[in-house]
Amino acid sequence: MRPDDYVGWLALALTPGLGTHKLLRAFGSPDAIYGAEAQRLPAAVRIDSFPARPLSHAAKEMVQAQAAGCIVLTWDEPEYPERLREIHDPRLSSISKEIQSF
Repeated sequence: MRPDDYVGWLALALTPGLGTHKLLRAFGSPDAIYGAEAQRLPAAVRIDSFPARPLSHAAKEMVQAQAAGCIVLTWDEPEYPERLREIHDPRLSSISKEIQSF
């Protein structure tokens, strides 16, 4: 994925209380979630503040992660840690390049 492709994922991860994994299974992608009509979203998500942190905030976070030498992985990528895939609601993984060298 290109770095810009992660912004929607990151915005979802930064939104507290969201069942990100369930939403992504239902809609297929962050873009589909953000583009969905309000009535198609689960009632818990249909709040005026969704997303709690806008995509622009996530884009800034992505730039900061890259500047720190980190990569962001989603759970459907082969590099994603296998043990994290096993948890109930897997999250994005941010991995430092320094840690990868071990």
